[in-house]
Amino acid sequence: MKELSAAFIKAWSEFGEPKRVAQGYGYKYAPMDEVIKATKPALAKHGLAVMQFPVSEDNGFVGIETVLLHESGEKISREFYVQPAKNDPQSLGSLFTYLRRYGYMAVCQLAPEDDDGQSAMPAQKPAQKLDHTGDYVIQFGKFKGMKLSDVMDNDLASYVEYIEGQAKKDNKPINGKVAEFIKAVEDHLGV
Repeated sequence: MKELSAAFIKAWSEFGEPKRVAQGYGYKYAPMDEVIKATKPALAKHGLAVMQFPVSEDNGFVGIETVLLHESGEKISREFYVQPAKNDPQSLGSLFTYLRRYGYMAVCQLAPEDDDGQSAMPAQKPAQKLDHTGDYVIQFGKFKGMKLSDVMDNDLASYVEYIEGQAKKDNKPINGKVAEFIKAVEDHLGV
């Protein structure tokens, strides 16, 4: 892995910052094309490429395998699995897109540009329903009444992706308790 490591260190120092240009439901995010645009020139210059493949397990979990390849033949590969909220093709497509984006950013060690100034602001306690320990209590859906800390991070990410996919499909904005939940999940996951 000596050649891959040396090439990645060089490429990483040349990566741009993915811009949050896509509008989510109450927030902006860096779509896959922006993530690739920020990294592909430097990766290619140093003989590196990223490949991704959908994967699944017998227990119903699906995921993405992300492979960082070097022209020498050296590679690093990791898989990330989640339990999908729904198994219809459109929901799985949305989930795979979400997993690809985060898998790619993870293998490239990227954090999207904070273009809304939130990181420069002092932390403020969100106006969310909290239990006596300060943990957010989910107000709706399949995790209703549970604390964020009691739900697996993979399940939370999958559920958010499903909610966003449904809202996009139905062309409806996300607001109220659902927007509050998504914000709480993002804060919890550090997204």
